Amino acid sequence: MNNYASLKERCLVLLTNSAIAFFVFWWVTGNLVPTGGLETIWLVCALSYWFLGLLSAPWFVPPRDALISAVGALLILIPMNIKEIPLFGSQLETTRQGIIVFSMFVVFLAIYALFKHDKDQRTPAGRFAFRLTNIFGQGEILFSGPAIVSIVGAYQSSFSTMSSLLLFWILVVIAKPIERIAEAVRKLSEDRNNLSNSISVGRIDRIDHPNILRVRLESGSLWPNNRLFTASLPNGEQQYVVSLFSQVQGAEVVGTGLVVGTAAERVALPPSMVCASHDEKRTKEFLSKLSGCADAKLVGFVVENSTIGIISFEVAAQSNLSEGEVVFANISGFDVFYQIVGAETVEESFDQNPRGTHVVKAAQLGQYSPEVGFAKYGWLPMTCPPRNPSP
Repeated sequence: MNNYASLKERCLVLLTNSAIAFFVFWWVTGNLVPTGGLETIWLVCALSYWFLGLLSAPWFVPPRDALISAVGALLILIPMNIKEIPLFGSQLETTRQGIIVFSMFVVFLAIYALFKHDKDQRTPAGRFAFRLTNIFGQGEILFSGPAIVSIVGAYQSSFSTMSSLLLFWILVVIAKPIERIAEAVRKLSEDRNNLSNSISVGRIDRIDHPNILRVRLESGSLWPNNRLFTASLPNGEQQYVVSLFSQVQGAEVVGTGLVVGTAAERVALPPSMVCASHDEKRTKEFLSKLSGCADAKLVGFVVENSTIGIISFEVAAQSNLSEGEVVFANISGFDVFYQIVGAETVEESFDQNPRGTHVVKAAQLGQYSPEVGFAKYGWLPMTCPPRNPSP
């Protein structure tokens, strides 16, 4: 099982494996409590291997995990008594002694690798010992020996039970089906998140009133002016956003957009993420509703310190607006015109980081009609695209 599994997942796998092992032990012996004899050593080996491999592995990295596993195997093998076994007694004793020698070899090899490899990782001898420890120090190798000796020695009266336990050890302990299933489920979740994140251009950083969206863009993501995006709000709603401009803030790029409506079609997008969903026709429809004309382009939005006579609206630093030009806002279905009279830079606190903004000031010309010319309009607008009034 790879080292990226969470502690919760490891504990779940450990409990599942332990439950299976105790069920098999109960099925074989009729007892739920280990007796401490030779017939329970395979259960102790399985539990020791799972506890060391699933709970201690993140901290006992190679070759430390091999050292701990080898010492654990020795503690099981040395006190094992197989002298009174009726069949294969001498062969099993020879096997036990051979496994003890092998486990001691792994202990010394792991200690040598620890001192040599940690002292100088470029030493060929240290690297060689490190590689050998990784090969022979696997828990399933070290604990399989005493477990097999236990199964063959304790269950000679029933070859069907012996074969069943050996099959259990191969299929459950060595093959690790529960660990592999848990890993597959985790990777499925990761793949879904990666798929969702791959289509996103950034994460929502904050939402300002009224419906101004600030997005921290992913590296390489584009945020061109007047493009349509879909934002998944923290409350689960998905809204369409028309991009206005982007600015560099420290090592990140922050995009600013205007929420223009509820998304007609939901996309697989995690909360607080934004993805591109540009539709030229739909974008023109939103801009037409906002501005009252089909060829309009958004340039900014009204900010604080605006009055009926003079409004302030934030624009991009690269905006082509200049003093004397005319912009208009659609208020309650009427185009109200404003003439730019000045501009200034303002600094605001944006998540504890200063962010420079470009604020344009424009004086109201009023609502235009061919009969009476401009007539003052008595309310504040949302900002709208630049357009010269008809004569």
